[in-house]
Amino acid sequence: MSLFDIKGWMRKEPAESREKDDRKFVYVGRMSDIPVGSGKVVVVMGRDVGLYNCAGTIKAIENLCPHNNRPIGTVEFDDQHVTCLWHGLRFAFDSGVCPEAEHYRVETYSVRMNGEEIWVSALPDDPVEERKTRVSRSH
Repeated sequence: MSLFDIKGWMRKEPAESREKDDRKFVYVGRMSDIPVGSGKVVVVMGRDVGLYNCAGTIKAIENLCPHNNRPIGTVEFDDQHVTCLWHGLRFAFDSGVCPEAEHYRVETYSVRMNGEEIWVSALPDDPVEERKTRVSRSH
């Protein structure tokens, strides 16, 4: 891969953004873009987010493994977890927690559907940094 290929890969078009239900959501595509059993990476507010079609339900999770800072990927997943393609760590769609090593966690994102349109929350559901601050204050 040449430097020009990398620059082209990094030059991703930002998704359209609109206000919706008092929370900012970003339009990321249509259901037809992600067939059942497949995944796709989109950019939401500058972050790579993996979208996964689990039996007709779209799940969204940060596409960056905290173990090695590489993409988690969109290849191996089931209804509850996505598996990182590098070392096989799994991350839960509902919490972002890795069941094999609970100190590893990725951001999760809410998904809303408007007909065939897929909308993802502009910000994570429970940002990891905010969560760390709350936990440290409670101890």
